[in-house]
Amino acid sequence: RELKKRYAALIFPEEVNRRLGPDLAGLLQEYVSGAGGKVFLGGDAGTLEEGGDLRERGLFSALAGLDYRQGRRQPGTLSVPATSPLRKFFDPGLYSGDELKVPDCPPVRDARLELGEVSGKVLAYCGGKTPSAGYLVQKNYAGGGAVVFVNGTPGLLKVRENVDFVLRGLLKYFLLEVGGLPRLVAAPNG
Repeated sequence: RELKKRYAALIFPEEVNRRLGPDLAGLLQEYVSGAGGKVFLGGDAGTLEEGGDLRERGLFSALAGLDYRQGRRQPGTLSVPATSPLRKFFDPGLYSGDELKVPDCPPVRDARLELGEVSGKVLAYCGGKTPSAGYLVQKNYAGGGAVVFVNGTPGLLKVRENVDFVLRGLLKYFLLEVGGLPRLVAAPNG
């Protein structure tokens, strides 16, 4: 509860949070389910033991409402269904049907891990429209807490391909819609 007083939301981006310990998993479980905290998890968070060995199952699988493991990533096209609340956080001109696409360019592609036992709500897909191909999965808790799991590498898309609108859209959704954080609007009385 003290953590929730200091932090309205926590973000664990991909690539830098692979080696997290079980103590943190317990703390985050209490932060989310007990205190109503909000957590944004990169797809490889907690996939390695602190010593560097591969975990059988992602440390935050139960918390995120799905089963994930470090392994071979499968490439696919990103799509956001018309019914997803995530959709409004991307410019409408970036859609070709449900696929995210810059005009006159091929659809945006990323790589995802195969998911198992998905009990959270799938808000976006990568390479198919099955729960195992979920790209953004959200699990809500009764006490107001929520976990948003990103099964991809939006940070690497920004660095490698200069496709930053994916990461920006996901973070805006998490911080504004899920986290309910205030924002300044660049307009009179905004």
